[in-house]
Order: sequence, then C-alpha cells, then structure tokens
Amino acid sequence: MVEGYQNFLSLRRASYTLVDVVPRFVNGDPDSIPMSNYGTSKKICRVEASLVMDVAMKFFHPFSHLEPHDRIKLFDNFFCHFSNTERAYQTYKRYGHIEGNDKLIMPDGGYINLSELPKFYENNDVVKGDPTQLAQIFAYALSFVVNTVVPHMRRIRIDEYEMVAIFGMFLWRDTVSEITTDASNAIHRTRDDIIRDLHIHYRMIGLNDADVSLKLANLFLLIPKLEQSLKLVKENYQIAGLFNMLDIDSDCPRFRAMKQL
Repeated sequence: MVEGYQNFLSLRRASYTLVDVVPRFVNGDPDSIPMSNYGTSKKICRVEASLVMDVAMKFFHPFSHLEPHDRIKLFDNFFCHFSNTERAYQTYKRYGHIEGNDKLIMPDGGYINLSELPKFYENNDVVKGDPTQLAQIFAYALSFVVNTVVPHMRRIRIDEYEMVAIFGMFLWRDTVSEITTDASNAIHRTRDDIIRDLHIHYRMIGLNDADVSLKLANLFLLIPKLEQSLKLVKENYQIAGLFNMLDIDSDCPRFRAMKQL
C-alpha cells in the first residue's frame, strides 16, 4: 500500500501538465508552491480519481478481487475520504512545522491562505457565486483542517506508513451499505491485516508494547477528526449547490460521494 501511494504521488505530479496545471512540489520547498484556484483544483478531480482507482486495484489487496458492484460502492466512499485526508497530510508535510500557519494544500497541489480565501474562487469560469460569499461558506471547514487536523498530525508525528494505514481504514469501511457478504468479510480480514502490519512497523522502528499501544490509539483518534472535516466540507458544498454558486461536476467521484455521505 505504501508503494502504491508513492506510485500515486509520482503519477499525479506527471498529470499536472496534462490538465494545464503548473507543476507542484518540484523541489519540495514550501516557498516554491504556487497559489491554488478552484478551477484548477476541479480539473484535477477526474485525473486524480482515475489514479487512485488504479492504485487501489494494483496495490490495495484484495480490492481487485471484489465484485464490480462492491468496488464501486467502496471506492465512491473512499475517494472523498482519501482526497480530504491526503490534502491534510500534504499540508502537514509542507507547513506543519510553522507556528500559526494559515495555509492549506488544495487538490491541484497549490495552496490557499485562509486569510485570503476569496482569491481561491476568483477569476475562473466554474464559480458562479460571489467569491467573498463562497469564502465565508467554506472558511470554517477549511480552517478546521488547518487548526485541528494538521496539529493532531504534528503532535503524533505521523509518517507515511501510518497515513497509508489510515487510507486503508477508509477504503475498508464496514459502514458502506449494499455490499455483498464476501466484501464484508474481506473488509474485516483486511483491516485486521493492516493493524497487524502497523504493529510490526512500530516494533521495527524500536517502540515497546506500551508505546505501540499509545501510537495506535493516537493515530486512530485522528479518524473522527478527518471524518468531521469531511462532513463540514460536504455541508458547505450542499449550501453552495443549493444556491448554484459553484459548477459542481456530478460525474466526479469526489462530488458524487459528497451526496452519499
């Protein structure tokens, strides 16, 4: 799964040029990251969804062995969580060490300043509402990621292995409705395997049993915060959609899943 995530990062960097998005994170320097825009973030949605599906099929065993119906149900739920969580993780990696940071990494790889949020919605054709009003709608949800989720990641010093384990927990959720018994059984087996592998990872980096238990507990305490941040975003999109303020692509898994949460 870690190998799959690294593969995803590499392919996503290559995909930015395909959708006329300025390459991001070229040298890993936070100061070199450009500002994001809602229009370019929206362009990335379908490309990113395709990449994540490919990773799930090739690296997140036994996803590829499920019935097509089960794969679709699990993936539509997973992609939204993946995108939201991955954005927080990238923010942590780039800006988590900065005291009082108000920057957030967006799906197109650029950043937004919470103090200048209207700029994210300016100068593109897919925004139909007033940028200032949209900023007011989304401000709390985005600030929740910066001020609650990212600090939790910093406190536990989350690493890539742990982040990928969280991705696995979001893919293999037993709360997804209308899946087969075989898929349900696979969910429980695979989650157990992820937790076992995570325990092995902790022991390999030198943690004792008490520290392993503490690490696992603090890692899984991150999940409710990630779920809450996604819930807030979902509510914001519902408001924006109700007043026709954004051009929301219903074919994109990110937005399709928003309707199902």
